[in-house]
Amino acid sequence: MQEGPKIIVRVVAVVTAAAGLFVIIRECSTYAHLVSTVGEAVRLVGRLIGTLGITISVLPFVKLVAAVGLFRIRKWAWVLAIVALTLDMLLRIVGAIRHSLESPQDLPELALCSGVVVEEISLWPSYVIALVSAVSLLVLANSRIRSQFWRREQIA
Repeated sequence: MQEGPKIIVRVVAVVTAAAGLFVIIRECSTYAHLVSTVGEAVRLVGRLIGTLGITISVLPFVKLVAAVGLFRIRKWAWVLAIVALTLDMLLRIVGAIRHSLESPQDLPELALCSGVVVEEISLWPSYVIALVSAVSLLVLANSRIRSQFWRREQIA
């Protein structure tokens, strides 16, 4: 593999891993201190995770796996990264559109536990991660980069 595309792929891998880790750490730190019992944790998980919630919860881990494979220049990682980054970007865009279309009265009051109520949710992290996903997709779709994954069989 030529050094230029290899370096670019590794940069995309590191950025993808960083975005995945950011989401994992943000989600853990946001909700971890709000639960004091197992029962409250179960209720919190029930409120936060639906069908899309499970997808959004799993995507950061999928992105980490894809990042490791991209760093090692594996064909499967290119496919996994394209799927994960596309899904992540689309879910974040749809979520931002849904959030912007809801009036403040329509937003559910999220009473987490012990009287703590979430009044406002910042979407800037989602915008940034969607932008990172879009740029990563453009880089991976570049013909010079894509050809490096599909040129020949990779040696372990």
